[in-house]
Amino acid sequence: MTRKLTFKDLLHTQPCAPYFLDPLAAEIDYTSALATLEEFVSRNTVSPEDANIQQDLAKILAPYNFKAINFNHGETTNTLFIRLGANSQLPSAYSHVLDQDFLLDPNNSEVFVPWDKLKAQFQQAKLARGNINGVTLPLLSDLPIFVFAGHTDVVPPGELGKWTYNAPFAPDFHENVSPNPYQTIPNIDEYVGAVQGQTKANIVFKEHNSPMQQSSLTQYLQHPELSLVGRGTTDMKGGLVASIFAITALLDTYTGSKAIENTTFAFLITSDEEAAALHGTKYVVEQLAEVEQSLTWCVIAEPSSSKTVGDTIRNGRRGSASWWLTANGEQGHVAYPHLVDNPIHKLIPVLNAIQEELSQLDQGNENFPATSFQLVELAAGDGTTNLVPGQAHAQFNIRFNNEHTYASLQAKVNEIIARFPFNEQIQVTSSCSGESFVTPKDNEFCQDCAHIISLLTQGEVLSRFDTGGGTSDGRFITKICEQMFELGTTNATLHKVNEQVVLGEFFALIQIYYALTAKTIGLVDFDEQTLNTICQLVPTKSDNPIPASSEKAPGIHCEQE
Repeated sequence: MTRKLTFKDLLHTQPCAPYFLDPLAAEIDYTSALATLEEFVSRNTVSPEDANIQQDLAKILAPYNFKAINFNHGETTNTLFIRLGANSQLPSAYSHVLDQDFLLDPNNSEVFVPWDKLKAQFQQAKLARGNINGVTLPLLSDLPIFVFAGHTDVVPPGELGKWTYNAPFAPDFHENVSPNPYQTIPNIDEYVGAVQGQTKANIVFKEHNSPMQQSSLTQYLQHPELSLVGRGTTDMKGGLVASIFAITALLDTYTGSKAIENTTFAFLITSDEEAAALHGTKYVVEQLAEVEQSLTWCVIAEPSSSKTVGDTIRNGRRGSASWWLTANGEQGHVAYPHLVDNPIHKLIPVLNAIQEELSQLDQGNENFPATSFQLVELAAGDGTTNLVPGQAHAQFNIRFNNEHTYASLQAKVNEIIARFPFNEQIQVTSSCSGESFVTPKDNEFCQDCAHIISLLTQGEVLSRFDTGGGTSDGRFITKICEQMFELGTTNATLHKVNEQVVLGEFFALIQIYYALTAKTIGLVDFDEQTLNTICQLVPTKSDNPIPASSEKAPGIHCEQE
């Protein structure tokens, strides 16, 4: 490659939604991606089941020199797929220090790498004081690491009779499932190129589809208005498959380029996100943190979008903590108050004080809404009209922003309870499912993503940054990665019956991932014309392209660098 690409080099001269990229500059195998998604959705992977999806991902990624590091824990299947950039000095450094091949060396034919053996190599190299130019050898990569994170498990399908289009694990294509912005594209060959079903990543496509089915899948490319219905299409097999085929397409097109070979690509996949989430990403991150391994950039392929793919980027999440209070008293007859000790009379004033003070902790900030308090349970007695119970129970939850921590909130709750003379008769337990985390929306990684989405869609989609919603595996990954956000398909049907993904948004998401990765690793850059276009398309900080939201505007910068 004689020159660095500009973003303009990637764009189609006459884009037609959902196809925005020049098929010769971005050789994306949409047909194989769609076939792979259909196959994966057909597998019942109610958490923590994986149904060999991660094994099949290893097959897809092996031709691209990815190694599959096994982090299985309990019943959970965890795999870190990693491709070490060819310009990494680790293989030679490890081989020199240990007098044996580095397990992540792309030249090794072995695809599967046990974590314990890789960790042992690292510990041996550390004892031997292995280094590169005086810097201690890292475990995974001496190059920046770009990671996509996701999960193969899904929630239970619910009442089967309410799935009106097809069974949850028998995915099929349907029209008029939901309103969407796409329409039939007759001249489809101008937009998808000739690589359909022909790339190295088409393993599942070949294994699980007959020639007739393959022909049908090709036809779906010109019908982006159709939907694929099945459990997991949005949460999150759609985003997972899109990320896989975005990176394999990038490698198909630009392997050997300086930017590609100066980057390590990885996919962090678990089958324990929808359940307890104790043995999945949390465990992998703990293991990586133990050896001081960090990640440079991470995109979590969760369904973040609202009405159109890319309209919402979740650049953080609130923390979530719950408290359980039990007030102890003495049971007795209501007609003899001097012989009873009513625990409800103790619990109510405590809860009132907690609610009053914790409901007004802050006003929110540029990245988060205000911290919220919700009482979710209040119980005492069994309904007997003349009986004072011996105990009363309450539970409340606090969703908190980055102005607080679980420890600071815990201290506040304890301080309030301690004011009451009967505080020793109040038992308190609590737990935290995750601290708050955020990648500031003026971070370059975030801004590049918003720029790219607006450019690809010619201003039709203007992303907003959001830190609402529930928890995700980002609460674990944030411990080893400072630049991270969630971006995926629309979320209107996640966890519902008739869960579905519009084909157009699936195809568009692949291209967004492709272009974002290319820009982040330095394969392409924004030229002057592109920067001028961004300034015309993207709103200023005082404008919000999503009028239905009360949150602040994304604050996209247009200064030329």
